[in-house]
Amino acid sequence: MIAAIVLRTGRCICGGILKGPGLKHAKAFLIALAIIAVMAFAACASSSVSETGSAQASDQLSGSATSQADSASQDKPTDAADFSARTKTWVVLGDSLTKKYFRAKTAYYDYVAQDIGCTIVNYGETGTGYKEHSRTEPFYERVDRMDVSDVDCLTIFGSFNDLGKGYSLGSAYDETTDTIGGCMNLTIQNLIKKNPGLRIGIVTPTPWRTNYCYTPDGANFYGTTRYECDSYVSLLKEVAKRHRLPVLDLYETFGLDPDDEEIRKRFYTEDGKTDDGGVHPNSEGHKFMYPMWREFVKTLMASDAVS
Repeated sequence: MIAAIVLRTGRCICGGILKGPGLKHAKAFLIALAIIAVMAFAACASSSVSETGSAQASDQLSGSATSQADSASQDKPTDAADFSARTKTWVVLGDSLTKKYFRAKTAYYDYVAQDIGCTIVNYGETGTGYKEHSRTEPFYERVDRMDVSDVDCLTIFGSFNDLGKGYSLGSAYDETTDTIGGCMNLTIQNLIKKNPGLRIGIVTPTPWRTNYCYTPDGANFYGTTRYECDSYVSLLKEVAKRHRLPVLDLYETFGLDPDDEEIRKRFYTEDGKTDDGGVHPNSEGHKFMYPMWREFVKTLMASDAVS
């Protein structure tokens, strides 16, 4: 189109030249104009294509960046697993290892709370268990005064206090207070009744020194044998399995053997003073086991409870 316009313009301008002797030179002049026009057209077309290509490439890069940003946003952890999103609440139910005890000024839950940043609600009572109640109510009755309506998880820790009193172990399917197994089931069932969506974790007792005896004022006596402790832990695991609850087995995996004198001196002695006898870990003992607690609790808290 541009070449044709140039040719017509050239003819008008050179109309007089096209006649007579200048005809040959005029034709050469017009051909040169046509060549120049074609080259100009080609340059314009090339520039247009380049600009279009650049715009398309820019759009593609922009789209890619947006897609990657969207993907990154989708990969970001949800609040359920993000412990910095809000303060979580962890309820601890147990015996003297859970109650703030003079032999351990810093307990397992203190270390965990400092690590992941959660609120602790403590229902630990000294000398108690699922069935044992010589000092205060047993676990299954304590549930009645516990507020578990808006918490993220709850752990039950203990307790060999149930041994040594002649209580029958019973089975994992007992549902009365006549046996230890029945009291274990009632504790869990009572919690579920209060909050069916509560995230419950069962924690076995830490090992006690073999044949440990405890006689405050002659009121209590514990003669725990390895067989009795093994049987108790096996029963507790069966009860947890029945209710499909996760278990942290500190009895088998604690990593500290209280029958070892050197371990007792370091991990069972109150601030370097007196040997506890191999039952209550001191602050260093609690610190030793806290990483296992932390991972267990984080797993429980990974999904919010359905209240």
